[in-house]
This record gives sequence, structure tokens and C-alpha cells, in this order.
Amino acid sequence: CSCNSLEDVSIFLMKDYDGFNVTMPYKSSIMDLLDVLDPEAEEIGAVNTLL
Repeated sequence: CSCNSLEDVSIFLMKDYDGFNVTMPYKSSIMDLLDVLDPEAEEIGAVNTLL
């Protein structure tokens, strides 16, 4: 996917995928859209893999 905005990336959250990787610049901003956040990701302030 060639995503140009957080809105483009958030479309993946609505799909029936088992998971996907998040790259820069969305590693921090997508955290606000997640229902569950691993404590380690919260401490780091970024996510890499969504399941």
C-alpha cells in the first residue's frame, strides 16, 4: 500500500487481516486508533506490528 495519510492506514484496521506492519511516519500516530496497546509499546511510544 502506498499510504499518504493516517486515514489511509486506518482502513487496514477495518479489514479482516490477521495483522500487519506499520512503518514511519505512522508508528506513533496510529496508536490513538487502537483498542488495546501493549504496555511495552505504550512505554516506547510507537508500534510496529498490529495483530
